[in-house]
Amino acid sequence: MEQIQLSISNVLERAWELTKKHGLLLAVLLLVAYILSYCLASPATKFDQQSYLEAVQNQDMETILSIYTGMLTHPMYFISILVGAFVSVAIMKIFLGLAKGELTSIELSACKMPFAVYVKAVVVFFIIELAVCVGMSLCVIPGIFLAVRLMWAFVYQVDNPEAGIGESFSASWNMTRGNFWPLLGLGVVTFFIAILGLLACCIGMFYTLVVFYFAMVVAYLTLKTTIE
Repeated sequence: MEQIQLSISNVLERAWELTKKHGLLLAVLLLVAYILSYCLASPATKFDQQSYLEAVQNQDMETILSIYTGMLTHPMYFISILVGAFVSVAIMKIFLGLAKGELTSIELSACKMPFAVYVKAVVVFFIIELAVCVGMSLCVIPGIFLAVRLMWAFVYQVDNPEAGIGESFSASWNMTRGNFWPLLGLGVVTFFIAILGLLACCIGMFYTLVVFYFAMVVAYLTLKTTIE
Protein backbone atom coordinates (compact mmCIF):
# COMPACT_ATOMS: atom_id res chain seq x y z
CA MET A 1 0.00 0.00 0.00
CA GLU A 2 1.43 3.36 -1.08
CA GLN A 3 2.11 5.74 1.79
CA ILE A 4 1.56 9.50 1.37
CA GLN A 5 2.59 12.20 3.82
CA LEU A 6 -0.19 14.76 3.78
CA SER A 7 0.90 18.39 3.37
CA ILE A 8 -1.30 20.83 5.29
CA SER A 9 -0.12 23.79 3.19
CA ASN A 10 -0.92 21.99 -0.09
CA VAL A 11 -4.37 21.00 1.13
CA LEU A 12 -5.19 24.54 2.27
CA GLU A 13 -3.83 26.05 -0.95
CA ARG A 14 -6.09 23.84 -3.07
CA ALA A 15 -9.04 24.39 -0.71
CA TRP A 16 -8.58 28.16 -1.01
CA GLU A 17 -8.45 27.98 -4.82
CA LEU A 18 -11.77 26.14 -4.84
CA THR A 19 -13.25 28.52 -2.27
CA LYS A 20 -12.36 31.55 -4.40
CA LYS A 21 -14.26 30.00 -7.31
CA HIS A 22 -17.35 28.75 -5.51
CA GLY A 23 -17.20 30.16 -1.98
CA LEU A 24 -19.95 32.77 -2.01
CA LEU A 25 -22.72 30.56 -3.38
CA LEU A 26 -21.67 27.66 -1.17
CA ALA A 27 -21.68 29.96 1.87
CA VAL A 28 -25.26 30.95 1.02
CA LEU A 29 -26.14 27.26 0.61
CA LEU A 30 -24.71 26.48 4.06
CA LEU A 31 -26.57 29.45 5.53
CA VAL A 32 -29.87 28.20 4.08
CA ALA A 33 -29.18 24.71 5.46
CA TYR A 34 -28.50 26.22 8.90
CA ILE A 35 -31.70 28.28 8.82
CA LEU A 36 -33.70 25.17 7.86
CA SER A 37 -32.21 23.18 10.73
CA TYR A 38 -32.76 26.07 13.16
CA CYS A 39 -36.41 26.50 12.15
CA LEU A 40 -37.09 22.80 12.60
CA ALA A 41 -35.39 22.71 16.00
CA SER A 42 -36.83 25.98 17.32
CA PRO A 43 -40.00 24.42 18.86
CA ALA A 44 -37.76 22.14 20.94
CA THR A 45 -35.59 25.00 22.19
CA LYS A 46 -38.43 27.11 23.52
CA PHE A 47 -38.36 26.91 27.29
CA ASP A 48 -38.78 29.26 30.23
CA GLN A 49 -35.62 31.33 30.08
CA GLN A 50 -36.23 32.81 33.52
CA SER A 51 -36.55 29.39 35.14
CA TYR A 52 -33.39 28.24 33.39
CA LEU A 53 -31.38 31.27 34.55
CA GLU A 54 -32.62 30.83 38.10
CA ALA A 55 -31.70 27.13 38.01
CA VAL A 56 -28.19 27.98 36.79
CA GLN A 57 -27.81 30.68 39.43
CA ASN A 58 -28.98 28.33 42.17
CA GLN A 59 -27.03 25.40 40.73
CA ASP A 60 -30.26 23.42 40.55
CA MET A 61 -28.97 20.54 38.44
CA GLU A 62 -32.27 18.67 38.58
CA THR A 63 -34.14 21.55 36.90
CA ILE A 64 -31.36 22.12 34.37
CA LEU A 65 -31.31 18.42 33.48
CA SER A 66 -35.08 18.42 33.16
CA ILE A 67 -35.00 21.36 30.73
CA TYR A 68 -32.31 19.79 28.56
CA THR A 69 -34.03 16.39 28.63
CA GLY A 70 -37.24 18.00 27.46
CA MET A 71 -35.39 19.69 24.60
CA LEU A 72 -33.46 16.60 23.50
CA THR A 73 -36.51 14.34 23.59
CA HIS A 74 -38.73 16.75 21.68
CA PRO A 75 -39.80 15.19 18.34
CA MET A 76 -38.87 18.31 16.37
CA TYR A 77 -35.34 18.27 17.77
CA PHE A 78 -34.87 14.72 16.53
CA ILE A 79 -36.37 15.62 13.15
CA SER A 80 -34.02 18.61 12.82
CA ILE A 81 -31.00 16.40 13.53
CA LEU A 82 -32.17 13.80 11.01
CA VAL A 83 -32.92 16.37 8.31
CA GLY A 84 -29.58 18.05 9.00
CA ALA A 85 -27.78 14.74 8.46
CA PHE A 86 -29.53 14.18 5.11
CA VAL A 87 -28.72 17.75 4.04
CA SER A 88 -25.07 17.16 5.02
CA VAL A 89 -24.95 14.22 2.61
CA ALA A 90 -26.25 16.39 -0.24
CA ILE A 91 -23.83 19.21 0.58
CA MET A 92 -20.87 16.82 0.74
CA LYS A 93 -21.87 15.42 -2.67
CA ILE A 94 -21.68 18.93 -4.15
CA PHE A 95 -18.28 19.65 -2.55
CA LEU A 96 -16.93 16.35 -3.87
CA GLY A 97 -18.19 17.07 -7.36
CA LEU A 98 -16.58 20.52 -7.42
CA ALA A 99 -13.27 19.31 -5.98
CA LYS A 100 -13.06 16.38 -8.42
CA GLY A 101 -13.95 18.56 -11.40
CA GLU A 102 -17.16 16.64 -12.07
CA LEU A 103 -19.08 19.86 -11.51
CA THR A 104 -18.12 23.30 -12.79
CA SER A 105 -20.82 25.07 -10.83
CA ILE A 106 -23.23 24.34 -8.00
CA GLU A 107 -25.90 21.99 -9.33
CA LEU A 108 -28.55 20.64 -7.00
CA SER A 109 -29.19 17.85 -9.51
CA ALA A 110 -25.85 16.38 -8.37
CA CYS A 111 -27.57 15.50 -5.09
CA LYS A 112 -29.94 13.14 -6.87
CA MET A 113 -29.09 9.73 -5.45
CA PRO A 114 -31.15 6.70 -4.42
CA PHE A 115 -32.73 7.07 -0.98
CA ALA A 116 -30.84 3.98 0.22
CA VAL A 117 -27.54 5.78 -0.47
CA TYR A 118 -28.62 8.67 1.73
CA VAL A 119 -29.66 6.27 4.48
CA LYS A 120 -26.26 4.52 4.47
CA ALA A 121 -24.40 7.83 4.60
CA VAL A 122 -26.60 9.08 7.44
CA VAL A 123 -26.00 5.85 9.38
CA VAL A 124 -22.25 6.33 8.94
CA PHE A 125 -22.64 9.94 10.08
CA PHE A 126 -24.38 8.94 13.31
CA ILE A 127 -21.98 6.07 14.03
CA ILE A 128 -19.07 8.53 13.81
CA GLU A 129 -20.87 10.96 16.10
CA LEU A 130 -21.58 8.21 18.63
CA ALA A 131 -18.00 6.87 18.54
CA VAL A 132 -16.53 10.34 19.03
CA CYS A 133 -18.94 11.14 21.89
CA VAL A 134 -18.03 7.91 23.67
CA GLY A 135 -14.35 8.63 23.07
CA MET A 136 -14.69 12.17 24.42
CA SER A 137 -16.28 10.81 27.57
CA LEU A 138 -13.16 8.67 28.07
CA CYS A 139 -10.80 11.54 28.85
CA VAL A 140 -11.14 13.47 25.52
CA ILE A 141 -8.03 12.05 23.80
CA PRO A 142 -9.75 8.85 22.55
CA GLY A 143 -12.49 11.04 21.08
CA ILE A 144 -9.98 13.15 19.16
CA PHE A 145 -8.21 10.02 17.93
CA LEU A 146 -11.46 8.44 16.71
CA ALA A 147 -12.60 11.68 15.06
CA VAL A 148 -9.38 11.91 13.02
CA ARG A 149 -9.36 8.23 12.04
CA LEU A 150 -13.08 7.73 11.33
CA MET A 151 -14.51 11.02 10.02
CA TRP A 152 -13.45 10.21 6.43
CA ALA A 153 -15.82 7.25 6.39
CA PHE A 154 -18.66 9.70 5.80
CA VAL A 155 -16.92 11.31 2.81
CA TYR A 156 -15.99 7.87 1.43
CA GLN A 157 -19.58 6.66 1.72
CA VAL A 158 -20.92 9.69 -0.17
CA ASP A 159 -18.19 9.34 -2.80
CA ASN A 160 -18.72 5.57 -3.15
CA PRO A 161 -22.47 5.01 -2.82
CA GLU A 162 -22.13 1.32 -3.67
CA ALA A 163 -19.80 0.70 -0.72
CA GLY A 164 -20.99 -0.97 2.45
CA ILE A 165 -20.88 0.79 5.79
CA GLY A 166 -18.10 -1.47 7.06
CA GLU A 167 -16.07 -0.82 3.91
CA SER A 168 -16.34 2.95 4.47
CA PHE A 169 -14.98 2.72 7.99
CA SER A 170 -12.22 0.35 6.88
CA ALA A 171 -11.26 2.78 4.09
CA SER A 172 -11.14 5.71 6.52
CA TRP A 173 -8.96 3.76 8.95
CA ASN A 174 -6.54 2.68 6.21
CA MET A 175 -6.38 6.10 4.55
CA THR A 176 -5.45 7.90 7.75
CA ARG A 177 -2.77 5.43 8.81
CA GLY A 178 0.52 7.34 9.21
CA ASN A 179 -1.18 10.74 8.81
CA PHE A 180 -2.80 11.25 12.21
CA TRP A 181 -0.72 14.31 13.15
CA PRO A 182 -1.01 16.13 9.80
CA LEU A 183 -4.78 15.55 9.85
CA LEU A 184 -5.04 16.75 13.43
CA GLY A 185 -2.98 19.80 12.49
CA LEU A 186 -5.28 20.45 9.53
CA GLY A 187 -8.27 20.27 11.87
CA VAL A 188 -6.69 22.77 14.28
CA VAL A 189 -5.83 25.21 11.48
CA THR A 190 -9.32 25.07 9.94
CA PHE A 191 -10.81 25.52 13.42
CA PHE A 192 -8.94 28.79 13.87
CA ILE A 193 -9.96 29.85 10.35
CA ALA A 194 -13.57 29.26 11.39
CA ILE A 195 -13.01 31.42 14.49
CA LEU A 196 -11.86 34.24 12.21
CA GLY A 197 -15.08 33.74 10.25
CA LEU A 198 -17.11 34.18 13.43
CA LEU A 199 -15.37 37.49 14.03
CA ALA A 200 -16.31 38.53 10.50
CA CYS A 201 -20.03 38.20 11.30
CA CYS A 202 -22.58 35.74 9.95
CA ILE A 203 -21.70 35.17 6.28
CA GLY A 204 -18.00 35.22 7.17
CA MET A 205 -18.51 32.15 9.36
CA PHE A 206 -20.21 30.25 6.54
CA TYR A 207 -17.52 31.33 4.08
CA THR A 208 -14.83 29.86 6.32
CA LEU A 209 -16.96 26.72 6.63
CA VAL A 210 -16.60 26.41 2.86
CA VAL A 211 -12.81 26.41 3.34
CA PHE A 212 -13.23 23.69 5.99
CA TYR A 213 -15.37 21.51 3.72
CA PHE A 214 -13.00 21.88 0.77
CA ALA A 215 -9.97 21.16 2.99
CA MET A 216 -11.70 18.01 4.20
CA VAL A 217 -12.53 16.89 0.66
CA VAL A 218 -9.06 17.70 -0.73
CA ALA A 219 -7.41 15.79 2.12
CA TYR A 220 -9.75 12.86 1.47
CA LEU A 221 -9.01 12.80 -2.28
CA THR A 222 -5.28 12.92 -1.53
CA LEU A 223 -5.40 10.09 1.00
CA LYS A 224 -7.78 8.00 -1.07
CA THR A 225 -5.00 7.30 -3.57
CA THR A 226 -3.27 5.19 -0.90
CA ILE A 227 -6.02 2.57 -1.00
CA GLU A 228 -6.75 2.49 -4.71
